[in-house]
Amino acid sequence: MGNAGKKPGEGESESYGDNTTRLVVTQPQGFAVKVDLKGKLELPPNDVYDLLTHPENHKIFQGIESIVERKVLNDKGRVQKVLLVHKARWKLLIFSGTFLTHMHVEQDKGAGTVSFSLAKVGMMKDFAGFWSVQPYTQQALESADTGSSPRSEAPSKQSKPALANSSNPDRQAEGDAATLCRLEQSILPNITPPWPLDRLLKGIAVKQVRGLMDDLRQEVGRIKAGKATLDTAAGRRFKASLEDGNHRLDQQPRSNSQGESEAATRERGRHFMKFLMHRPEQRIAVVPLRLLDAYPVPVCRELWTPGPRGAAAGIL
Repeated sequence: MGNAGKKPGEGESESYGDNTTRLVVTQPQGFAVKVDLKGKLELPPNDVYDLLTHPENHKIFQGIESIVERKVLNDKGRVQKVLLVHKARWKLLIFSGTFLTHMHVEQDKGAGTVSFSLAKVGMMKDFAGFWSVQPYTQQALESADTGSSPRSEAPSKQSKPALANSSNPDRQAEGDAATLCRLEQSILPNITPPWPLDRLLKGIAVKQVRGLMDDLRQEVGRIKAGKATLDTAAGRRFKASLEDGNHRLDQQPRSNSQGESEAATRERGRHFMKFLMHRPEQRIAVVPLRLLDAYPVPVCRELWTPGPRGAAAGIL
């Protein structure tokens, strides 16, 4: 649902959404476009925050080719200020390339926020925004909170979500197993296209923000499959859980499609072989056990069922 057909001015917005995502596009003072995206991630907030602040997270974001420099400027425990220089990819129609972006990044784990701003003018004249994570609720997703300042500063301390307890199993049972992840980006390129070509810039900005959220969702899927790209606590936890589950499965007695244990099947086989030895005139074909479940001929079922003809499959 959006405002179409005219150029959005300051204070006007275009919004889109579905069951798991809300996106609002505005044009604040001092910027060409601001994109505010909220999305649901099926992972606890602490784990999502670890992905956002991982030193090698460029490996999961397709729009970032590499990290050129990462320097911690200030470390106060749960709050870090970092100078980050990365090589970003750009694409416009049939053209593509890379450019360097110098960013000041402030990571506040207690608040669950990662705010960023341009440290050096380059392809962008101005660039600012923030990530935030909090336990997911449908109400939070549907709220129309786009009230951050034009400078795209992170939410105030009153509205900042705390992550201190989000890894607690009791809190996860209440809904913290999923995260409401928010990304807001405001951009001003060195060359601003005139209206109506500015819609092209908006389209690029929206695609970039959506792409970042999609990249996160794909990494969440890899984490849950035990194939995480990054070394994080969540990746190790899910991998260990899957390996433990496979180990437990291997320890369980094996059974065929009819629920018979492997030991009982072998016992049937011994009786069948004994039957063949004592009554050669009724000797019949012996088939591998693994073929019986898929073989549709009724005689196999007859062989499988105890009866006067002996009634078990031989095990080859």
